[in-house]
Amino acid sequence: MDLSFQSELENYPIVYKDANNNPIEVLPYIKNKGCNLVRIKIWHTPLDNQNTLEQVMAYALRIKQYEVYA
Repeated sequence: MDLSFQSELENYPIVYKDANNNPIEVLPYIKNKGCNLVRIKIWHTPLDNQNTLEQVMAYALRIKQYEVYA
């Protein structure tokens, strides 16, 4: 699963929902559904200061708290 844009999308008022239309948080949801590996990318020359090394590392640590690995 590719979560490269997820940390950026968290800056917007997006509400993710499950199949029953219940609001969910992405990381606990994917963990509960059995996902244990995701991809996140570092932008080489980010135009909008998104997905810098520091931001990707911080998001990777959040992902790891759910025992999902990037």
